[in-house]
Amino acid sequence: MHWKPPLAARTYRCESALSLKGREEAQGERGSRPLRPPSELENRKIGRKVDKFQSVEEGRVLETNRALVDRQSRLERAADAAEPGIWECLLPFETLTWSDAVYDLFEVPRGFRVTREETIGFYTNESRQMLEDVRTRAIQNCTGFTLDAEIITALGKPRWIRIVANVEYENGAPVRLFGTKQDITEEKGALDRLSESAGEPGWPATSLGAARASRHPPMSAAFGT
Repeated sequence: MHWKPPLAARTYRCESALSLKGREEAQGERGSRPLRPPSELENRKIGRKVDKFQSVEEGRVLETNRALVDRQSRLERAADAAEPGIWECLLPFETLTWSDAVYDLFEVPRGFRVTREETIGFYTNESRQMLEDVRTRAIQNCTGFTLDAEIITALGKPRWIRIVANVEYENGAPVRLFGTKQDITEEKGALDRLSESAGEPGWPATSLGAARASRHPPMSAAFGT
């Protein structure tokens, strides 16, 4: 004689089976239900999110490109400033010849015929006096000089330049001054910031020029010809 589970147990098993079957059928119905296309409102929301994302990405790209352009521009300006311009002054008539870099340094149109009197007018009073002093001594003593001086360009921009000069002689008489001029505005600004960070005032024009003005042996007469 076989054992049979109590009636309550058989009833529970039957109900469990029916419940499981019902859940499977319900899931099958949901799985086979066709997907509802998004409404117009939902489409607009999605579109706004996509537009916002694209706008953010475009802004990032533009910002990156702008930064690259700015960096390239700074590098080009630094490269230009690193290249000194060549100049000469024929004595005793004070006839000047400038390379393109010197014209750009003073912001004078390239090829414009400049006189020494006009050029001296670009220097600030203190720098002009220092330049005249070291120039006179160089011609008298047959020596060259280096001087950091402040100018105001033809377009009204303040700028610091480094002048390197030498004197060429023939038969004991000076016939030509020649050398280079270079933009050192960035260097001057860095020195001032360094002095300020150390708790010292920036160097005035007189002390900076006096610190940089120096004599050096004559360079080759072929330089600048």
